Amino acid sequence: MKTKKLIALILIFIFIGVGFTFFFYSYLIIDLVRVVPMDIEFHPDAYGINGDTDALHFGRVALFTGAYITKFMKISNYEKHPSFVSISFDGEMADWTEVSENYFVLEPKEERELTFKVNVPQDAEPGNYTGTAKIVMKRYWH
Repeated sequence: MKTKKLIALILIFIFIGVGFTFFFYSYLIIDLVRVVPMDIEFHPDAYGINGDTDALHFGRVALFTGAYITKFMKISNYEKHPSFVSISFDGEMADWTEVSENYFVLEPKEERELTFKVNVPQDAEPGNYTGTAKIVMKRYWH
């Protein structure tokens, strides 16, 4: 009998948790979606820098284990309400790319500098690779 009560109690907590999560996220609306192109060139023995700001151009990186390159991007909230920020990666570079902060709240008029880092994979072949960083800003529906 105690086992049935314990199972029932666990199920109740699960349903409450799912309900709360649905309620919380159903009141978020998307304010902004920005898809930022990314590219990198793996080269056997050379480095190169691309300073263009129209995308996350990581330049040319030498192919050796442990190599990485970073780029910085400022993200700002010019709205009168807090924004929930999430960043995801897609394309050939998705598994190699990471960001310094993800899933955070950006307060009104706040600006943050994020660090994007690409790690050279051990099995990388020389060549050009591309991907995208998708930045989504959400807010509560009023």
